[in-house]
Amino acid sequence: MAKDGCCSTTCLKNVLNFFNLIFLFAAVALVIVTVWKLGNQTELIDLTSATYSVLIDFLIVAGILLFLVSFLGCYGVIKENRRVLLVYIFILLFIVLLELMVAFLGYVYKENVDEELKVNLNRTMLESFGVDEAKTLAINVMQRKFSCCGAVQFEDWRYSVWKTSNMTRNLVPDSCCKTTTTGCGIRDHPSNIFYDGCLEKMEDEMKNGLMTIIFVGLSVGVSQIIGIVLGIQLYLKLKEEIDINELRRILHNTYVIQ
Repeated sequence: MAKDGCCSTTCLKNVLNFFNLIFLFAAVALVIVTVWKLGNQTELIDLTSATYSVLIDFLIVAGILLFLVSFLGCYGVIKENRRVLLVYIFILLFIVLLELMVAFLGYVYKENVDEELKVNLNRTMLESFGVDEAKTLAINVMQRKFSCCGAVQFEDWRYSVWKTSNMTRNLVPDSCCKTTTTGCGIRDHPSNIFYDGCLEKMEDEMKNGLMTIIFVGLSVGVSQIIGIVLGIQLYLKLKEEIDINELRRILHNTYVIQ
């Protein structure tokens, strides 16, 4: 029989199931927030390093695993199955480590994203526009989204492969235009195109996304540590009760034999 009190088996089961319910909702929120960020930046990811995309993928995997392990935890609690609880604890620990790793890598990447974009964005725009279909789409999306033109300034396009190879009469891509129409980039007057570069706006977008990744990874990961502690306590409590019952059985058999 479970003892009464805050550390009783019944109390631990109720509290752990409550946290499993929280984990269930947290998992759904984690996937929704991450996919929303990914959905907002799908095309832009082609202009970044693989690190950003991998961090998002890891968070989605962590959310799916957390969703599934919540049900496993509930089953282990209801059935008082120590083996299931042990699997639950280890999977939860793995998810926590994954989320904390994502948060750490997100922080490190955030500190370096400025330099990476300064080195790579202008080169990608000058060398890949009109050549690489995915990057061309990403650049057009970026310029329309941020109302910008070129990496640092609109004049950057004069030195691009797209322009120097005589692929167009346009001075800038049509996505630079304030009102996008086919061929509108033939004029680079400020009344027709955006003069601001895309670099700073892209940096802000990336940093905001990384801050979301860091916050989600840390907040969900830290809350799961409570679940691990409760799971261990319940596992030990069930083991203790089994040991006590076994001891009582031995003592009872000894008394009957005597």
